[in-house]
Amino acid sequence: MDWLEQANKRYRELVASENIDRSTYLRIRSENDIPEDLTAFSTIAVDWNFDGQDTVALIEKLIANAPNLITLRIYKSLPWAEICRLDLSRIQSLSVSLSDVMHESVLSAPVLKSLWISQHMNLTPLEKLVTPTPHIDFSNMPLLEDLHLSEVGLFDPNDIKNLQHLKKLYITDGNFTDLRWLSDAHYQLEMLCVWPDLEDCSGIETQSSLIDVNLSYNTISDISPIEQLTKLKSLYLRHCPLSSEGNLRHMGIEKLIITQEDDIQEGIRNQTHFVLDIAVRLFRSEEKRFAKIDELPERERTYVSYRMKMPPRERLKNCVWTAFKNHIANIEDKNNHNHRLTKEEYIRFVTEACYDFFPFLQEMDKTHTWHRPKR
Repeated sequence: MDWLEQANKRYRELVASENIDRSTYLRIRSENDIPEDLTAFSTIAVDWNFDGQDTVALIEKLIANAPNLITLRIYKSLPWAEICRLDLSRIQSLSVSLSDVMHESVLSAPVLKSLWISQHMNLTPLEKLVTPTPHIDFSNMPLLEDLHLSEVGLFDPNDIKNLQHLKKLYITDGNFTDLRWLSDAHYQLEMLCVWPDLEDCSGIETQSSLIDVNLSYNTISDISPIEQLTKLKSLYLRHCPLSSEGNLRHMGIEKLIITQEDDIQEGIRNQTHFVLDIAVRLFRSEEKRFAKIDELPERERTYVSYRMKMPPRERLKNCVWTAFKNHIANIEDKNNHNHRLTKEEYIRFVTEACYDFFPFLQEMDKTHTWHRPKR
């Protein structure tokens, strides 16, 4: 996808995000944030520092009185048993922060598609050894597609093997050392992220639909099972003591991050996407100003009128050049660069990457005059 195709895609996403009805989202920091009528809200988030008396009673009330609620985010840490007590029969997306270890209490959510659980128990290695691994019943979540378990401490992945619709799986600190459990799974994943305890990735080869894999920060050395995944587009193996890269660089993987050099190059490539994003926002901002041109001061009206007479593609190119020059100036001023390179090296590499991604940019640098903004 060239720069213009990506710009068009980003523009459509930006316009779509502007058209989202913000009135359907409610964030609760205190009981004073709760309106009498909850009918309009499809997404409700209870803040981590909510200062109410009884958080569970509040959530039960919200669920009962918000008939269109489908997304529930509970950032306030609660016990697993209290979460399981809630009526989640209408909830399609659930995010929770736990104050204890998950255990045998059953979470019943028949239409749930996305489940994010964050559990910051920080168990010591000894505690992990002496604490029995709980078994979680996922049978009442038959439609689950996306499961994200962050710092769960203790988890048996065999508990999820019957989730036939599961597509995305993210587990950190799960306290298991291999992926052989994937061989018995009744699902076919498209995305998998597991770290940091893996010693062996055998079993991953059975997930032939995988597109995105992140096994960074594990101690795996043999990547031959990964070489059997023919649909991979993205593979992260940061800080893994690989005995060999094998055939990975010849598999056509679009984003392959193994070495520190890969990491640096990806960071530089990301700068081109950052410039593109800022350029599209500038482009969109000009459109909005033009829509309200009668309200602008005369001098600004003249400038905006001139800009809007330009062909859209040329105006977008100009926005790219402005975003690029501003970005380089920010790197120079704020020292926000990859510290494995000198500032001069980083600016040179980012400039070369932008010249390569935006084929018109180098010529514009020669023909346009840059007026550095006052800091």
